[in-house]
Amino acid sequence: MARTIDDLTEQEIKRMIANYDERGLTEGGKWPRAELVLAQQRKKVASYPLLELARKILLMAKASDDGRVSYGDLWLEFNDGPIPAGQYWVRPMLNSLEVLGVWCFDRQLPLINILVVNGGTREVVETTLQSMWDAAKLRGFPIPADLKEFALEQANAALALDGLLIEQAFEKDAAIAD
Repeated sequence: MARTIDDLTEQEIKRMIANYDERGLTEGGKWPRAELVLAQQRKKVASYPLLELARKILLMAKASDDGRVSYGDLWLEFNDGPIPAGQYWVRPMLNSLEVLGVWCFDRQLPLINILVVNGGTREVVETTLQSMWDAAKLRGFPIPADLKEFALEQANAALALDGLLIEQAFEKDAAIAD
């Protein structure tokens, strides 16, 4: 039986992407580079339970004055004590948010993770926003040319999500996995 893209290991995917990059190509192999990038993103594992993460983001953002939640406030929802010094605590949160973003993309839902912002500026970090915009473009979603407009569209759509819709999507995933 022929292998599917989901059968590839992370190393195989990385090697195939590197081969494309070395040659300056995006197509020509068994799978296009864009599909390999998506497969690579889908293999990431969240440090925090996705359903709980999505719930907390939506609840906290809807309860806030600006419709956003900071990384630190979200971290405190999952962990005891004050936010640790340094930045090491951010990596597991960022990985989980990226997995949540891929999950949203795969289900054609607004990006819930776009509601998580820097605590000081109350805005999405520019590089994160650019990554989200690039991912939407890669997946062929209709997106505005302006990053700020993209962020606003996604944030408003995420805030309008019904928690029941998210629950049903997770239940559907669980049923498929069984």
